[in-house]
Amino acid sequence: MNLESAPSCYLSVRIKNRLKANDIRSRLQDRGVKVYNPCDITPVGIPPTDFPNYVAEACYAMMEKSSSTVLIAGSGDDFGRDCSTELGYTIAARKPVYILVDEGKLPVARANMARVLPRHTFDFSDSQFFDSVESLASTLSVIK
Repeated sequence: MNLESAPSCYLSVRIKNRLKANDIRSRLQDRGVKVYNPCDITPVGIPPTDFPNYVAEACYAMMEKSSSTVLIAGSGDDFGRDCSTELGYTIAARKPVYILVDEGKLPVARANMARVLPRHTFDFSDSQFFDSVESLASTLSVIK
């Protein structure tokens, strides 16, 4: 598949979940999705508050290039300020947000997300939750 015409997504993930993000990226790429993974550019061993400015600039550039954002949310609340900022940026750009949760955690994740994200910035009637990379990849395949 030509990656220029491939569906794409930006992975919004906690740095501590770097390995999980890399696994999800590989699985999505195997299904023809172009993936922008911020874990590729974030320094290891220093807190995000001490990252050089180029990291944020590169993340915003990746979000601009992507057609959607995938939040890797674990049980539904496994994300912090950086991920929240990325979600807000994506929503403001009128791009879809997809939430990938741990298998079997879908009901808990919906409740957690409703508590964590303000209703006025995230419309749950338009959001989609997934508990498998396969179903997420299938949905992403229609977004260019």
